[in-house]
Amino acid sequence: MDLEVAELAAQMALSPPTEESLGIPIYPGSEFQPDISAGISFGGTPLYVFFALETPEEIVKWYEKETGMKSESWDVDCYYIPISGQMPFPDKGVTVQPNLAFGGPWKSMITLVGAEGYYDGSSEW
Repeated sequence: MDLEVAELAAQMALSPPTEESLGIPIYPGSEFQPDISAGISFGGTPLYVFFALETPEEIVKWYEKETGMKSESWDVDCYYIPISGQMPFPDKGVTVQPNLAFGGPWKSMITLVGAEGYYDGSSEW
């Protein structure tokens, strides 16, 4: 992990995202992953990764109910819900997919995208 990513991961760990800061509901019981989030954030657009024990289908049903938005699928068990903005890169959105890369007890990986940037009380994320 390079220094910039490590610093962002530490910042995210100290001040994890909230529903209020993102404007997106956070799936109940999911676990925030600051190291992975920092590692995949790019170009000023932060990505917030959470792991959950439930299946992608269960999580997507919850997000559809909570947001009133319909999911789109790009592969088996892989879903995207645009919260605001236009596809393919909306301002805010949720992706839900199986956790195939990180192991552990988690069945699903949830990624929240918020175009406003990561707010830590300063002018930068």
